[in-house]
Amino acid sequence: MVEIINVTCDYRDEIINVTCDYRDGILNVTCDYRDGIINVTCDYKEGIINVTCDYRDWIIKFTCNYKDGITIVT
Repeated sequence: MVEIINVTCDYRDEIINVTCDYRDGILNVTCDYRDGIINVTCDYKEGIINVTCDYRDWIIKFTCNYKDGITIVT
């Protein structure tokens, strides 16, 4: 079973596109932030996506609530 979760997280003035590929209990994550490279840790449980983006000298932590196609960023 492969579940693709595409989430766009609007963090303050920054747009972070997070793609979570959930396959056989393993979650692969890619994160697109303009032209930069972000190391992402994504924890997906019961529709809750906890994302930690480490971009250069600053770290972004937020939660994406993926439910019914609606993304809520906290």
